[in-house]
Amino acid sequence: PAALGNTMSALIGIFITDSGDTEEITSDLEAVPAVEDCWFVAGEETFVIKVSVPDVGGLEEVIRVLNAVPGVARTRTTVVLSTKFEDRIA
Repeated sequence: PAALGNTMSALIGIFITDSGDTEEITSDLEAVPAVEDCWFVAGEETFVIKVSVPDVGGLEEVIRVLNAVPGVARTRTTVVLSTKFEDRIA
């Protein structure tokens, strides 16, 4: 991501409407270039995604795009301050 100028990461919880279609929403999320990972989860959110963007303005744009996806009720964003480790193999 940094090599592409994307120095900011965030985890975004996706809450869907009662009539939201998870397969269609998954397809729409996959079409957003900033989305690196997408997890279908148990809990309040239906999906948690990881996004990589160049700056706060880029994050605002991604959030706007996500909230416009049919079936998305709202989002909850957690900005990553630093990465201690990732892609760990047990």
